[in-house]
Amino acid sequence: LADDFGTKFVSAVGSLVQRKAASMSSAARAPQDETVLLGNDVVRTFENLKFMSQTPSFVSGMIGGVALLVTLTGASGLVGLAVMFLLLGGNMQLSKTNKVLEAKNLEAADRRVKLMKQVLDGAKAIKFMAWEESYIRVICEARWTEM
Repeated sequence: LADDFGTKFVSAVGSLVQRKAASMSSAARAPQDETVLLGNDVVRTFENLKFMSQTPSFVSGMIGGVALLVTLTGASGLVGLAVMFLLLGGNMQLSKTNKVLEAKNLEAADRRVKLMKQVLDGAKAIKFMAWEESYIRVICEARWTEM
């Protein structure tokens, strides 16, 4: 279900991005913007949305699990729930840190994709001018920054 929804999502959003790019003047946008958006942002959004189809299962599993835990173990189950909520707070802090790091990673990936697009668009000129080594070095630096 999640993969089927994801395929439809990527197709629909890709179509919207192309339609918007076609309606904009070339002066209003950079030539690589829609490529970067389709190549990175849409796919990452799809990967994050895959888990949304499982939300009802998560909620019902949590409610049933907590009820069963408290019923079977009593007070010690409540202590376990308290520990779980403390760990949840720590997990939320890690999530905020991860969000910042993911934003930096996305910026690095956007720079790399734009650079690769420039290389592919200008491959003949790069070969003619014998600039391969300098471009390879710049691309490797962009990949290293992304990692």
